[in-house]
Amino acid sequence: MNIDLLANSGCCIAFEPKENVDMLLCLTETGNIANFLSKQRPRQPILALSTSGQVVRQLNMKRGVVGYKIPEHLRNKREELITFILAVAQEQLICNLPTSKVIIYTALQEKDPQKEAVTFKVVGGKSPDEDEEQEEEQEDQDDH
Repeated sequence: MNIDLLANSGCCIAFEPKENVDMLLCLTETGNIANFLSKQRPRQPILALSTSGQVVRQLNMKRGVVGYKIPEHLRNKREELITFILAVAQEQLICNLPTSKVIIYTALQEKDPQKEAVTFKVVGGKSPDEDEEQEEEQEDQDDH
């Protein structure tokens, strides 16, 4: 699938006020995803993680992108890395999970350097009403 199309889809979600998206997170080796997201000019910050120092320096020059260099040994531990980054973002008040949403883009480098397999997913997004309903259900179960 075209990277530009995925970036546009994610930014359309982020532009909707009712969606409550706090940030866009990219795991990339080449920086292509962050470049395409930056062209869409979302109001949310774009956090781009890469193992390449050169890519991180270039991404820091893009509008709305903050590049982070990650250690090489974390390249294959994507889920652990995402969990860690989301925890740090919450501590720094960049995002407010689970009530807000974070759009996460990941790119797997193919053998051909011009091609990346890109996926995106949305995490979070529980409304405060859902939390209250779950607490009420838990209290009702405890009473029985």
